[in-house]
Amino acid sequence: METDEASIAQVNAVVSSRPSRLESLGAWYVERYPALLRFAYLVCRDAAVAEDLVQEAFVRVHRAWRRAEEDGLDAYARRAIVNLNHNRFRRMLRERRALANVDVERVHVEQSHDHEMLWAAMAELTEQQRACVALRYYEGMTEEETARVLGISAGSVKRHVFRAMEKMRAKVGDER
Repeated sequence: METDEASIAQVNAVVSSRPSRLESLGAWYVERYPALLRFAYLVCRDAAVAEDLVQEAFVRVHRAWRRAEEDGLDAYARRAIVNLNHNRFRRMLRERRALANVDVERVHVEQSHDHEMLWAAMAELTEQQRACVALRYYEGMTEEETARVLGISAGSVKRHVFRAMEKMRAKVGDER
C-alpha cells in the first residue's frame, strides 16, 4: 500500500512539475524567438524556412528538456537549427535530382547592392562555413562557444571561418 502511495506521489510530482516546465520553456521561447529566427535566417537564407526551423528546434528542445538545459537552451536550439537545415538541404538535393524539370521558387529580399553582393557571397559558402560565420560574427560567440554549439572543434571553427572569409573577400572584395 505504501508503494502505491509513493508511486502516486511521484506521478503527482511529475504532473505538477510539467506546467512550470512548460511555462519556463514558453517564456524562454518568447524571449529568444527573434534572435533564433535571425540566426536561422542567416543559416538558411529563407524567411519561411527559418520560421519552420525555429519551430522545430523549439519542439526538439521540449523533447530533450534535461539535456537541453545541461547544454544550454540557446546552444541546443542553435545546434538543432543547424542540424535541421542540414537535413533540409540534403532532402532538397535529393528532391532536385528526382524532380530535375521542376523549377524551385526562391525568395528574394530587396536589399542594397552591397547587401546583395554579401548575400551572394554567403550563398557560395558551405553550410558549415555559413553557420560558423553567423555564430562568430552575427551572434558574437567565441570560437569555443561556436565549436560547442556546432559540435566541432575550435580548430575546425577557425578553419571554416578563415576559408569563408577568403571566399567572401574574393567575391565582395576587401574594401573595408
